[in-house]
Amino acid sequence: MKSVQILLSTYNGEKYLVELLESLLNQKGVDIKISVRDDGSTDTTPEILKRYSKAGKLEYFVGENVGYQESFLKIAEYCKDKSDYYAFCDQDDVWEPEKMINAVEKLEEINPGEYKLYFSNLKVTDENLNQIGLKDYSRQNVSLGCTLVRSNVSGTTMVFNNSLLRLAVKSSNSKVRIGHDAWIYMLCLSVGGTIVFDPNSYIKYRQHGNNVTGVKQGIRKRLSRELKIFTSKKNFVSKTAETIYKEHYNLILKENLTLLYEASTYKNSFKKTVKFMFNKDMKFGVPVIDMLNKIEILLRCY
Repeated sequence: MKSVQILLSTYNGEKYLVELLESLLNQKGVDIKISVRDDGSTDTTPEILKRYSKAGKLEYFVGENVGYQESFLKIAEYCKDKSDYYAFCDQDDVWEPEKMINAVEKLEEINPGEYKLYFSNLKVTDENLNQIGLKDYSRQNVSLGCTLVRSNVSGTTMVFNNSLLRLAVKSSNSKVRIGHDAWIYMLCLSVGGTIVFDPNSYIKYRQHGNNVTGVKQGIRKRLSRELKIFTSKKNFVSKTAETIYKEHYNLILKENLTLLYEASTYKNSFKKTVKFMFNKDMKFGVPVIDMLNKIEILLRCY
């Protein structure tokens, strides 16, 4: 039976945490281990974790509030080499019992020495777990160029092997400027790892007023979110590309080296900026997002 380490970062998650943990413990066909880092909660979340820990159902530690992205990377660093596979987990969702075994079976079909990552579609629910939509990735362009424009795969569906986790935590947290899930996905693509997409969904992705990230949004909120992403750009993606290029150069596919180099150095001259703007591989597939990306590059905030 394969072991799966579930990586969970919590923050003031008392309302839905017990329901989530019970769904994790009910996973079939795999040896589940749960590792939690609490990101400075001020509610009863630490007490809930302590109760489950005393029952031998998980391990946890409490840290200062650093934000969910860095918190996930810290728990990933702590858990390397502990399991065959790893999975990111959000604190307010519910996992169906077959989630992990389906992911593991698909990943087991790939050669064991390879970097490999699984992701799936996502059932979107209201706070009472009534389905209100489906996050469908079936048309997602699985390419490095697409991901450099916008990472759109939900981390809570991801399952990946120990080899990829070791690669992901090799770089210090301070050098990773993007989300933990975008980071590991981009890294897997860069080094020619295998990406497995499952059109099925085994997660009830709960949407409520306190979500850190969300899917089901109105047009007004979506436009507001896009504007926030655009105005808050601080060269995070180009700096992440530079980290991958420098630290994993010998592992990166030849065709990806050029793309990562261009992303890392596009600000060095106006000629490089224009060239990178019109790189044919830099395409997400949604005209508005692709256009905004070109503007970000032109303004040198990409």
